[in-house]
Amino acid sequence: MGDFSLDIPTVLFCLLLAHVSVAATLAIYLIQSVAPHTSDIRFLVSRLLQGAGVYLTSQRGQIPLVYSLNWGNTLIFLGLAMELLTLITLNKTNKRLDLFYGVFFGLFVIVFWGVEKNLNQSVVIASAFLSLLYISSAILMILYNSEKSILRYVLSLLSTASGGLMAIRAINAFYQQDFILLSQNWIQDATFTVIFLLVIVGGISYLLLLRDRNEHLLTEANQKLSLLAMNDSLTNLANRRSFNEYLEHGILGCRRSGEPLALIMIDVDCFKKYNDLYGHKRGDECLVDVARELEQCCRRGTDRVARYGGEEFAIILLNTSKAEALQIAEMVRRSVKNLAIPHAASNVSEHVTLSLGVFSAIPTSDEHNSAWYIVEADRRLYDAKKAGRNCCVCD
Repeated sequence: MGDFSLDIPTVLFCLLLAHVSVAATLAIYLIQSVAPHTSDIRFLVSRLLQGAGVYLTSQRGQIPLVYSLNWGNTLIFLGLAMELLTLITLNKTNKRLDLFYGVFFGLFVIVFWGVEKNLNQSVVIASAFLSLLYISSAILMILYNSEKSILRYVLSLLSTASGGLMAIRAINAFYQQDFILLSQNWIQDATFTVIFLLVIVGGISYLLLLRDRNEHLLTEANQKLSLLAMNDSLTNLANRRSFNEYLEHGILGCRRSGEPLALIMIDVDCFKKYNDLYGHKRGDECLVDVARELEQCCRRGTDRVARYGGEEFAIILLNTSKAEALQIAEMVRRSVKNLAIPHAASNVSEHVTLSLGVFSAIPTSDEHNSAWYIVEADRRLYDAKKAGRNCCVCD
């Protein structure tokens, strides 16, 4: 039985085909993508550069040596450095790694183009640099694998194997003067086989990592949309929809536990006059300041502060008695008054003040629903305004 040995030109053709296939697949994705990421474009360019380099290298003897040797190896090295950097960082930028790979490539160009060499010495230099590139990238893939991705570990393992084989290839070429690119021996077979596997696995891994990244971004976008749907855009407090849902759930919970639920309805006194005097921009700033103060006064995890509408706010307090709710309401009123926001048009004070209606009860029947709580708290808010504003009414 004869010895098995790979045909190097065929291997180079397979490498070229693999690079072009991955590049074509990614290009189709980028065409369909609404907003392709920088890393996607960089990975595509890296595969095109490597494909171009492999093609030039495969034409050894058919085109001038400066193209098949110098330019071929340079494009392969540049493309590989870009690909490994992209696989390490994916959708994150890292200036230190950019600098590291930039300097690494610069050193390769200086040595490979600046040193006079024959075909054997070019194999030694290229293999030595590629070995360092693969091994350093394998280490970085582990260090920067914060997601503990299995794909990154596999790529790191293949990069380590490629680096080790490249080092053996460089040593063999150093001691064997007739060792060139087209030499056929076991080290060539093993090296190109592992590199071919890395090209395939690297391409598939990036596409899979790309899918995971897009799913993660989609989840984040949906969470942001959900947050926007439940929060007031001006004050970032819970909006009316969120308020209604939380109040309903709170009533059900307090009904089961037999604990009281308190609702405080709040109105900024003479706010229309504030807007008329200072303008809507200052009015918005005033509402933001008030909202921030309300949140400062309600620190329990179950407290919910909401913008009920316009200059009206609401506070839902679970497991809170009438006395406790009144105490919190009074703290809110004093805190906002102490902000000393000027209000020259107010009939109540020279500063912005609040009127608060406080209601607390244990929901014991279906009639004790959210509408009942709102009506009762609103009635007390009306009484607070009728009593001269800048006060809390509980009974």
